[in-house]
Amino acid sequence: MSDNLTIIFKFLGNNWTLQCKKSEKIDDVFNRFCVKAQVNKSDLKFYYNSSEVRFFGKTLEQLGMQNFFTFDVVSDKYVSGA
Repeated sequence: MSDNLTIIFKFLGNNWTLQCKKSEKIDDVFNRFCVKAQVNKSDLKFYYNSSEVRFFGKTLEQLGMQNFFTFDVVSDKYVSGA
């Protein structure tokens, strides 16, 4: 079984993928996404199954993440209406 995972981020109508190691911390993966998307992490919220992600400091393996795990990413700067 591979130690690598592909994580998908849905952001502004696009799918962004990152290749990750199961041993990486979720915080580091989110930071890498922000660098790749050229956005400020403090402007974003990460969601899985309509719930905001709040489990920081754990590895992808500890969180039970599988290949092609998908996060929805929302930016406070692009939310309108409400």
